[in-house]
Amino acid sequence: MKSISRYLEEDKEKWGNLPYLSVKEQDRFVTRTFSQVVTDVQTLARALLHEGVTGNIMIYARNSYEWMIADLCHILSVLSVNTILYEKDKKDVIHTIQKTFPHIRFLCIKDCFPAFLNAVSIPSHPLCGNCDRNQTVMILFTSGTTSRPKAIPLTQTNLLHNAAGLFSRTPMTTDDTSYLCLPLHHVYAGVAHFLYTIISGMQIYLGSGSAHILTELLTVRPSVFCAVPLILNRIYENVSETVWEMLRNIRYLYCGGSFLRPQIKQAFLRQGVTLLEAYGMTETASVVALADPGDDNTDCNGKILDGVDVRIIDADSDGIGEIIVGGANVSSGYLYSNDKYSEFDSDGFYHTGDLGTIIII
Repeated sequence: MKSISRYLEEDKEKWGNLPYLSVKEQDRFVTRTFSQVVTDVQTLARALLHEGVTGNIMIYARNSYEWMIADLCHILSVLSVNTILYEKDKKDVIHTIQKTFPHIRFLCIKDCFPAFLNAVSIPSHPLCGNCDRNQTVMILFTSGTTSRPKAIPLTQTNLLHNAAGLFSRTPMTTDDTSYLCLPLHHVYAGVAHFLYTIISGMQIYLGSGSAHILTELLTVRPSVFCAVPLILNRIYENVSETVWEMLRNIRYLYCGGSFLRPQIKQAFLRQGVTLLEAYGMTETASVVALADPGDDNTDCNGKILDGVDVRIIDADSDGIGEIIVGGANVSSGYLYSNDKYSEFDSDGFYHTGDLGTIIII
């Protein structure tokens, strides 16, 4: 398995002039090539190192004021963070907590990034990147729906393990265009959709807000789209023949994150939409199971990916029990805490707390 830094170096060589990342700026999408994006990543890394920014870095960008205050303080009390990169509209929150955490450096993204990316005085020495695939490179937080939010450390091995299984089920290439509207701090969007593009080479259009999803889908007309049930419900409520036509041209319309009503799934499938329901979670570095294209089964959350070990424990007479997941994709465990709802056992299996059964076909 290659390291993420190696993938980026290869992307620059293979796909340097190909369009990669498109972002809405003043009502139009502005596109940057793979070469531009990778160069900016490397330049920013050098600039942060030059500024003495090392160790854990927290990114705080974009949702209620009170929630942000409470959540951010919780995160800072759990993790040893030495630098926070924050969005400009979060400055009131940042000013509120700065006195509590005087040892942390706060950098406004809008203020410092242009200077960092255009700095000419920073030495352009080679960057080897982090090649230790078993060292934590990302820490994400659960949503806290079952208890307090918990910090989940993920290694490069965790993050990249399911890529082969995903691409064997739904191969994506430089010919594909994707539209990303889900939060990047969610593992579903940040890993399965965004990170894996450094392997597939497909182009990404970043959505500019939930109010613009349908309009931008019709503009971009992607071949790949990651959705959650709430988005599909809203699309269905505003569907037209033009929208159906756009949806039919999506090669892979993934849906995960929560329960999708069977009647909505059936409606999309009847219209010839390649809707692929997925199952996964942050603790398993995203996708665990995914439907095959053409699978019209509305009772299952897809087929288990190769390289992932899924078992049912404490099953009842119908074979329904708790779903546990093992494999190189599974995190080593929560930082500093565990709880009775979901936990990691001594064999490396994550106990999801979800009930299910495995159907052998």
